[in-house]
Amino acid sequence: MSNATDYCKHLFDETTDGYIQVIRLEDKDIKIYNGKNEELREIVEVVKGDKDVFLAPNTMYRKQRRVQNIRQFRALFQDFDLVELGYEKAEVVYAIWILHHEGKIPEPTMVTDSGRGIHVYWRIENAPYGALNTWQELQDYLYYQLKHLGADRKSTDGARVLRLPSTINSKSNTECKVLHINNELEHSMYDLREKYLSYKPKQLQFQEAKTIKANNKVISNQFFNSYSLHIARIEDIETLCKLRNYDMKGIRNALVHCYTYWKGIYTRDLDTLESEVIEFNNSFI
Repeated sequence: MSNATDYCKHLFDETTDGYIQVIRLEDKDIKIYNGKNEELREIVEVVKGDKDVFLAPNTMYRKQRRVQNIRQFRALFQDFDLVELGYEKAEVVYAIWILHHEGKIPEPTMVTDSGRGIHVYWRIENAPYGALNTWQELQDYLYYQLKHLGADRKSTDGARVLRLPSTINSKSNTECKVLHINNELEHSMYDLREKYLSYKPKQLQFQEAKTIKANNKVISNQFFNSYSLHIARIEDIETLCKLRNYDMKGIRNALVHCYTYWKGIYTRDLDTLESEVIEFNNSFI
């Protein structure tokens, strides 16, 4: 079977930019490693064989793992916890490949045994933070195609960490390992978008969406989807608060409520969302 080194080589190469985060959980202690691609192998050697070690497939431009800090999207992924459903791992992997051959999902490039389930990856040509909308739409599309097999929606945000092969899942006391790797395959998010999200080239999209009303000359278009609008609203709130030095008396509660709602659209992990909202709330004077 392939090991952690093969896993890392599949996700990261000379095109990798930004910090790769590795987390090791030990009782109530959390050890966080942040390194560039050339430092990752050394980090992996340190944690190999340890219990409950996780890695973020997407890189960050800061040593802080948050969606807004993403430097590069390196993969799409889905996390399957199969214990409660009672499915066999081989059974689910087979079903995933059936869906691929039926044209419903792209071919996975890597599958790992997480101890209690499987992680499935679709390696992609690296894309910057500006591609968040497309990445999240594809991630959600994959989730809805695979949720009947046990896909976990909490694991669909861009800052997610997944178990690192050659380490131990303490819940099952089993080793995480790579089951399948195809290093010859790398997807383009934009090709996937056209194939699975019915995306149309921008010029054609503009021609179809543009509506000119008789005398008013009002132009409406569909360039903005729900993801980009929610992100824009979050950024507007943050900008407004900064301009007013976080002196928002009278509307603070409403801002926190809206911030939490819109942030929760693409921050799926509740602990991470809670931490970000608390930090935002504590910024007010």
